[in-house]
Amino acid sequence: MKRFLIFLMMFLGLPTFAQCDLSVCKQPPYPVTNGAGEFFSKITGMNFIVTKTAESAIERSIKKQLGAKFDVEITPYGGKGLFEGKFKKISAEGENVTIEGMQFSRIYAESLCEYNRFIFKDFYKEIYTAEPFLMGYTAVFTSEDLQKTLLSEQYRKFLDSLTVKVGSVTMFKVFDPQVSINGDRLHLAVRIVTPMFFSNSAKQVSVDLALEVADEQIVFSDIKFNNGAKYISADALLPLINKLNPFVYKTNIMDNRNSIVKVSDIKVADGMVIVKGSVLVPKNYYETDK
Repeated sequence: MKRFLIFLMMFLGLPTFAQCDLSVCKQPPYPVTNGAGEFFSKITGMNFIVTKTAESAIERSIKKQLGAKFDVEITPYGGKGLFEGKFKKISAEGENVTIEGMQFSRIYAESLCEYNRFIFKDFYKEIYTAEPFLMGYTAVFTSEDLQKTLLSEQYRKFLDSLTVKVGSVTMFKVFDPQVSINGDRLHLAVRIVTPMFFSNSAKQVSVDLALEVADEQIVFSDIKFNNGAKYISADALLPLINKLNPFVYKTNIMDNRNSIVKVSDIKVADGMVIVKGSVLVPKNYYETDK
């Protein structure tokens, strides 16, 4: 999968994003509301109309980019401000969604800055960031979610890329991945064909491992080999096991390839993997007249 972000995420209520760096947040360089204009917007219902139009535009953009449906909610300063793309807060939520092969039970994200601004072009078909856009997220995976991810077409192609052939003879192949959550650890099993087994038959290798955050990414740790380890050295298997990590994110968000996805915390418990972190989408619109 293209491992896009975890653009939006949720688990049993709103997460806490205290660890995020709010220094990137910008204050409005001018008043974002006008008393008379906002009063007129309220009595004519303009706030509601413009807000729903913007929410629908962003939902369509997410659907187009991720192939998944999310419910978006915007808290505006007012109809006039939202016409200019200014808003107090935005949140998005999705349940049981698949994003480019990766399955999520619940996803929630919300903006963290008090002032945000998007630029809407071509009748809301194109969306740009007029200020650095910071959001916090929480993602929830179950054993079933992880297994669906490992069985996805994207992950299968990844496993196929590890196959080594000499002529028509397969020298190395990894297939039939299985994953489950046991307590606070993952159980991962794969079948491997390699001459190192001195056999033409595939052997199953399974490991129990923990998940932790290193350099703001999710990595395998405390790897313990189970059956299959007698056929091949653990040292030789370690690079392969780490390559099988499905928690890898692509940071092209809102068509902004400079976006930064950070993981701040991961927890494995009660049959779930819960990931928390932040996403920074840099400003990518520079022609707006403020």
